Amino acid sequence: MRALVTGAAGFVGSRLARRLRELDHAVVGVDPRPGPEVNRRGIASQECWGETYDLVIHAGAMVDVAQCEKSPIEAWESNV
Repeated sequence: MRALVTGAAGFVGSRLARRLRELDHAVVGVDPRPGPEVNRRGIASQECWGETYDLVIHAGAMVDVAQCEKSPIEAWESNV
């Protein structure tokens, strides 16, 4: 199975990506921050969306409410 995991540098996303890889699934981990489970930077990256996935797990989000209010477009792009 080929899976896309957003938020792959975060607490939930990194564990999901790692577990899927342990189960021999092909995982594309996406996050704007670097991490061991991240293959690509940026959730809105066009290079991710031209591919086909069997499973998409959206675990990426901007969680700081104050930052979301200061940067609503960035919040929309990462949270929706």
